[in-house]
Amino acid sequence: MPDEPLGKLLTRLFDRAVAFEMADSVAYFLDELAHFQGKPSIAAYREALQTFSKAGDVSKVHRTFDRFLTDHGNPKSRRLLSPLLSVHAGLGDVPETQRQFDRISAEFGLHPNTVCWNILIQAYAAAGDLSGAASTFAKMMKQGEKPSSHTFGTIMALFAKRGDIQNVRRLIREAKKMRVEITRPMIDTIVRVYLKHGKAGHAENLILANWEKATGGSPVQLWNTLLWHHAFNVSKLSFSRVLGDIGKLGLVPDAGTYGAIIYSHAIARQPDTARSLLRKMAQAGIEPTEQHYSIVMFAYMKKRNRDMVHAILREMQTRFGRVGLSASLVNLQMQLQRDLENAKRSNTPAESLSFPHAEKALMASIAQFNDDPSQAKALSFDSSGSAKEHFPAMHYQHLIRAYGDEGAIDKARQALDQYLRSRQSTSSSDQPMAKLPFGFVKSMMSAHLKAHEFMKVEEYWNLLWPDIITIAARFDLDQILPAKSKRTAKPKRAAKSTTGTGTESLGPTKPKILPSQKFILNVPLETYMRSLGLQNKYERLHQVVNEVQEAGFALTAHNWSSYIELLTLSDEPSDQIKAFKLFEKKFQPNFPGWFYMQRGFGWRPSRAPVTILHLEGRVGGSTPRRVMGKIARRHWLRIQPNYMHPSYRTMVYLARRLQLIRKDSIEYGSVSLSELFDTTPKTIRILADMPQLPDKYQGQLLRGGEKEPEPLPKPIRLASTNSGLLGPMGKLKPRSRELAKEEPVGLDNFKPSDTTDEPSLTGLIPDDSARAEINALTQVLPRADRIAMEMQLHEDLEVTGLWPTRADPNIRIRAKLKARYKATNPKIAKPFRLPKGYSKSPPRTQDTLERRVYNKRFAMYKRRQPASEPLWKLYNPRTGWHEPHESQMQRRDRNGRIRRRLLRTRKKFLPPSSPEMRPGYSSQHRPWRPALRDDQSLVQ
Repeated sequence: MPDEPLGKLLTRLFDRAVAFEMADSVAYFLDELAHFQGKPSIAAYREALQTFSKAGDVSKVHRTFDRFLTDHGNPKSRRLLSPLLSVHAGLGDVPETQRQFDRISAEFGLHPNTVCWNILIQAYAAAGDLSGAASTFAKMMKQGEKPSSHTFGTIMALFAKRGDIQNVRRLIREAKKMRVEITRPMIDTIVRVYLKHGKAGHAENLILANWEKATGGSPVQLWNTLLWHHAFNVSKLSFSRVLGDIGKLGLVPDAGTYGAIIYSHAIARQPDTARSLLRKMAQAGIEPTEQHYSIVMFAYMKKRNRDMVHAILREMQTRFGRVGLSASLVNLQMQLQRDLENAKRSNTPAESLSFPHAEKALMASIAQFNDDPSQAKALSFDSSGSAKEHFPAMHYQHLIRAYGDEGAIDKARQALDQYLRSRQSTSSSDQPMAKLPFGFVKSMMSAHLKAHEFMKVEEYWNLLWPDIITIAARFDLDQILPAKSKRTAKPKRAAKSTTGTGTESLGPTKPKILPSQKFILNVPLETYMRSLGLQNKYERLHQVVNEVQEAGFALTAHNWSSYIELLTLSDEPSDQIKAFKLFEKKFQPNFPGWFYMQRGFGWRPSRAPVTILHLEGRVGGSTPRRVMGKIARRHWLRIQPNYMHPSYRTMVYLARRLQLIRKDSIEYGSVSLSELFDTTPKTIRILADMPQLPDKYQGQLLRGGEKEPEPLPKPIRLASTNSGLLGPMGKLKPRSRELAKEEPVGLDNFKPSDTTDEPSLTGLIPDDSARAEINALTQVLPRADRIAMEMQLHEDLEVTGLWPTRADPNIRIRAKLKARYKATNPKIAKPFRLPKGYSKSPPRTQDTLERRVYNKRFAMYKRRQPASEPLWKLYNPRTGWHEPHESQMQRRDRNGRIRRRLLRTRKKFLPPSSPEMRPGYSSQHRPWRPALRDDQSLVQ
């Protein structure tokens, strides 16, 4: 047995490792305790199991629990068994969680408490299984266990994610009846479901009324949810107002608040601003997470800056030891863009198309996830299935969709077979199709349509249609509520049925589709409609559109446009006339006129904020605010899918059909043409005024030209650095050709680069002994703190160690001015004089050196201090999320200067009667109107 001080030292080190959640160190010190003390205590085993469970390490949890059974026998407390459940519940592994739950009573003789039931319900929630979670909740109450706030919060989160506002309200009423404490996470679920229905005002009033009364959780989290909603809707003024409310209420901003601000800049395609805000968050003492890195990387991916994406991936691998789902998906999309550009440059046919860089990145991500599946705890599930299946499925869906869009159906089938083999499926690829996620079905339907395999598209639609109704329908909450609630709910339901037609209560009613799930069939319906149109099955096409609407779903604006295009291609006159009538009814009221239409602008809806125009970098001076461009319209369709703005391509299809009808009227009569003029006069007038434009749609459909290949995206000016996000903050340098060619691929190349833009840490530290000493001191810290300390040391050494080698700025200025003077005046021998404002640099003395050292260190110290100004002042509502080159006042002043210069040149030609010659003439008048109005005055 060791001495008592050694045992206390090991125990204190073990406790510190548990506090920092350092799973490897906890395993090491647990072995040391077992070596010196014979066997660790029960408390040590309990803390170690909880640490391994939080890290998601399944093998360590089971190995440690088996050691506990060997040392202390069967557990007498359920606190030792909860980590066995939670480590599988976090991954959405329902069968294994259920097996460990059954061991509590069958093997250990203990009765499961509320915590154990909550973990089992959480497993169903992580897998997206609403019916399983509801049945488990019903079993829990039947066995006499009282549900807690966590139980209701988990069930409410499932309903809130589907947008079921009625069931969420009913659950909160049931919780009050059972006298369950209302917590902030429960209020947060109500806020989320309000925001999903576009009721931001109701959500804000709810937060103001309950953020102080509710207990548990973080009070600022409710406001963060509101900030994320306004950031996605590009509602700049509301975003700024909510930030001001956070400051007025005295709430301390957390990582979620900074994440919302960073996301607001990322969605506006301003990655450099998002990068600087991430540094400000780190300087304020808030540790950046994987989510913050993923948001900034998403912003650089939108700008097609692959160098910065790889630099951030390397930094994430160094700081966190892994790359999460969001970051790996961004990397996969970036590699897909790269492979697509390479294939288009080389004119690769679809038969021999391949995405080598994307496949390599996919394999590296899945291999890393198999080694460390703990990152699945932070996943958001859009389809059923456990986290183990969801992580590979998300990656394979992107790859299959990319192959399908290019018509490489064989590659898409290979990717699907590879995914099915990864699920350890022993059956053929046709039998397990019923268990495929919803995203896979959409991707495979698009791939088969591109390959003209219409039977496969029909097969997938028949597989999808019965299940999608049950997924999108409202869940009957009477199945899980106690018997008393059923008795009170029956009279209300009977009263509602008596107000109907009387036939609704006689037979089984159709499931009611949730309003938030009405547009869930956007992509598969679009694919199936085009498949039927290419087969000339227009009767089946009309039948499918009617079935979808009768079931409770709704067609998006993109679906209606595709439907109209397919009707124009029909040979039946009734279908052709129906296409014009649908356009007249749905799209013609929102037609902005050809002046805006040919420039890509459309009417801005009343619900859309004015600040959505800033997505295009517009200040609002050149184009009216009542219209918005392509980027804003594309983003608004994600918020409001039924925004009926007319599509230019659809209008060209209608113009082509109108040409054919006019040609046929010469031979078969003008019956159809007369009916079009009578029923859709506004549409005919719009098509008659269509300007002749040199685009691919008019060239192919109206003028019979050949289909031209799509041009490659225009090269943009990129700037990148290898220092990452929290490294030495320097200016981004232009992207070099060598760096663009020798670009790292995948996650296996994430190693610190030898050639960086800033001076490396090795060149700043005097020798290897000093570097070894620093590394020895930082090894006792957690991984994130150690990396942060090394980066801070790197930046400090750069500031204090490199200033003596920098040249005096006055010397450089004088040299440039002297060279320019000699180049412009080679024959004039005049003494060189500095311009006004510059002076000769004083001799470098010890006094000036010490003063510069003091200034540099003071600037570095000031930069380390937390931000003195409040958080809500980081966001400037006047300039917005873009950086305009000049303000409106500057533009007006610039126009005034141009006008005055013009007047000086032609004032002598103006007649005395012109407005410019009158006293008190204002420069706000339009400068070009007099010249266009009276051209003869200039001649005189």
